[in-house]
Amino acid sequence: MTYDTYESSVESGQPIELYEFLIGSTYYHYTSNAETIVVSGFTYRAIPISRGRLAMSRDDKSGDRIQITMPASEAFPQLYVNAIPGQRASMTIRRTHRNDIAASTVVIFKGMVQMVSFDVDATTAKITVLPVTCAQTRPIPRRTYSALCAHMLYDGRCQVVETSATWKKMFTVTTVSDADITCPGAGACGAGFFVAGFVTYNGDYRLVVAQAGDVLTLINPFNISPAGEVVVVNAGCQKTLANCASPFANTDNFGGFPFVPLVNPFESGM
Repeated sequence: MTYDTYESSVESGQPIELYEFLIGSTYYHYTSNAETIVVSGFTYRAIPISRGRLAMSRDDKSGDRIQITMPASEAFPQLYVNAIPGQRASMTIRRTHRNDIAASTVVIFKGMVQMVSFDVDATTAKITVLPVTCAQTRPIPRRTYSALCAHMLYDGRCQVVETSATWKKMFTVTTVSDADITCPGAGACGAGFFVAGFVTYNGDYRLVVAQAGDVLTLINPFNISPAGEVVVVNAGCQKTLANCASPFANTDNFGGFPFVPLVNPFESGM
C-alpha cells in the first residue's frame, strides 16, 4: 500500500510523526510514536511531543507558525534555558504510518525556530516555528544610503577572508565571569580589534560587544563554559570607513556612503 492509501484509510491508517531539529551540525530527533524507531539511519526517540494545527494562509505567511510542545528536559529545549544559541535552529516534520515506515515518509512542514518558552514549573517547553515561506514576505533592502557599510564582514561583497590568520585567532580561555571571557593575547591585537566580531566554541557562536584588553564581553554567555578551553575569535568591524581602512585596508570594497551630507536641504532648507 502507498502512503496516500494509508493516509485516506479509516482502518489501516496509523499515522506517526517524526520531528527533526537541526542547529549547526547537530541533529535532534523525536517521534510521536509509542516506541523509538529508526528511519533512514536516524534514531527518533519516543517522547510526549505534539504540535498545533497546520494552516496555510495566502496573504499572511507569518501566521502559519506552529507550536511544538515537548518535555523541557529534552536536549533541544535545554539549549535555550540560559541563553539563545548563536545559530538559528531549523525543524522538519515528517509523517508516516506504522505499517509503512520504511517505504514512505512525507515532509509536511519545514521551518525555522522563532522562540522557545517554558511553563512556570519548567516541565514543558513550547517551541514556536515559522514556516520557511515566511521569509518571502519580508522586504529586505540590499543597499541603503548610509554612512555605514552595507556589507556583512567576510561576505562576498566585503571580500575580507574570514579564515585568514590575520583576522582569525585562537586563544585559551583562562577565566569566565558571566558574559566576560579572558583570552590572554587578545589585547595585543589592538584596542577594540574583536568588537562586533564573534567567538566560536563547541559549534556555537557569540557576538563580541566589548573588549577591554584580554577580556571580551559576549552578547550572551555560552551554555557550556569555555574556561580552560580553546576558542576561535574573529575580528570585528564597526562598518565605518575608518575601520575599513584600518586594520582591514579594504576601502576599495567599502559599501557605505560616508560623504552623504547629514542635513537634507529638501527637508530643512538651506
